[in-house]
Amino acid sequence: MTFGISTLSDPSALRPGIYSSVLQGFGLINLNNTTGTFSTRGVFRLIEGSSNNFDLVLSGLWNPYIGFGDADAGNTYAALTFNRDAVLNALHQRYAALNAAMEYDCNRFDKHGLCLSFQARATGWGNQSSDAGVLNAAYRVTDKVRAGVYLDYQAAQATPLASNTLTGGVKWNHDNPTFGAYIGWSDSPDGTGVQARVSGGYSSGELTITRGALNLTEPGSGAAGLNGFYAYGLAGYGVPVGHGIVVTPYGGLRFTDVTRDAYSENFNPSATIYPISYDAYYEQLITGLSGVKIQAMLGERLGCQAGLGGEFDFSRNASGYNGSSQIPGMAAWAIAHGGTWNGVRPAGSAGVFYNFSEKDRLSLNGYMGEQAWTSRSYETLLAEYRMAF
Repeated sequence: MTFGISTLSDPSALRPGIYSSVLQGFGLINLNNTTGTFSTRGVFRLIEGSSNNFDLVLSGLWNPYIGFGDADAGNTYAALTFNRDAVLNALHQRYAALNAAMEYDCNRFDKHGLCLSFQARATGWGNQSSDAGVLNAAYRVTDKVRAGVYLDYQAAQATPLASNTLTGGVKWNHDNPTFGAYIGWSDSPDGTGVQARVSGGYSSGELTITRGALNLTEPGSGAAGLNGFYAYGLAGYGVPVGHGIVVTPYGGLRFTDVTRDAYSENFNPSATIYPISYDAYYEQLITGLSGVKIQAMLGERLGCQAGLGGEFDFSRNASGYNGSSQIPGMAAWAIAHGGTWNGVRPAGSAGVFYNFSEKDRLSLNGYMGEQAWTSRSYETLLAEYRMAF
C-alpha cells in the first residue's frame, strides 16, 4: 500500500506533532513508503510503535519564510509590535478627522430658513494626512434654533508603513463617509448672547493590515473595519466689547470612540500556516473643553476669528493589542496599548471670512490641537463657502 495524506485534507488543520495509531493491522512489508511530503508544506513519517501499529509524525510544516518548523515566537511578537504602531497611527488619524467634524455648523439663513455649506477639509497629523469634501445643510426651526446634517467624504489619505514588507503596516481599502447631525441655539445671529450646539457623528472604513516578515516569522495579512463615533456639546456666551468685537467664553464635553474591529489573518498554505487572530483595539475618551473665542469685524464685509482653550480628560479607556495564535508559545498574546496618555492639551483656532452679502460667506479656518495618547499635534484647515436661502 502507498501511504500519504489526501490532498482533500484541510491544510490549516495540520499541526506538527504525533498522530497516534493512524494505521493498524499492517506490517512494513505491506507498505510501499513510510515518509513523504504534503503539498510542499510538510514532511510526514510513519513510525511503528507496537507491532503493526503506526503513528504519524509531522516533524514540521514548511513555508519559504521559516522552512521546516514553527514560527519564532519572539520575532513574531516584535512584528506584532510594529503592527500595533501602524494601527495606532490609523486610530489617531481617524481621531483627528472626527475632531474636525465637530466644528461643522451652518448658521446663516434667509426667508426660506435654509443654510447650505460646501467645505474642503485637509487634516494632518505628523506624516499622515486626510483630505475630504464636506456638504453641510441646516434648517432654521425657530428664530433661535437650527438643526443640520453633514456628510464628510474622505477622498484621500496618507499613512506611513503602508507597504513595508519587513515591519508591515496598514493600507486603507476604502473609506466611507463620516456623517452626523447637530442642533444649535443662537440668541443672536451676530454671536452675542447664548450660543450652544450639540452634535454627533459616525465614520466607518476598512484597513488591510499586514504583519511584517521578520526572521523566522510568517507574513500575515487580513482586513478589519475601522470605525469612529463621537458625541459633542458646547455652550458659550457672546459679550460685545465694542468696535465689532465679540468675546465668547465657552465650555463643553466630548465623547469619542475609535475602534479597529476584531479580525483573523488569512490562511495561506504557501506562507501563513499559523494565521493570528486579533481582538478589537480601541480608544475611548470623555473630555472636558474650555476656552475663549474672539470674533472681530475688520471692515464692513471682512472679519476674523481666533480661539484659545484647553482639553482635559475626565475618563480614558484603551485596550491592549491582544489576540490568540496557534504558534507554540503564543496561545494568547498581549502587547501594551503603546500610547502615552496626554491628559491636558492645548487647543486653538484662527480664521478669516468675507461676506459677499448677507446671504453668502467665504471663510478659511485653521484648527490645532494635540492627541490624547501622544503630545504630537494635529492641524485641520477648512475652506468654506456658505449660502443662506
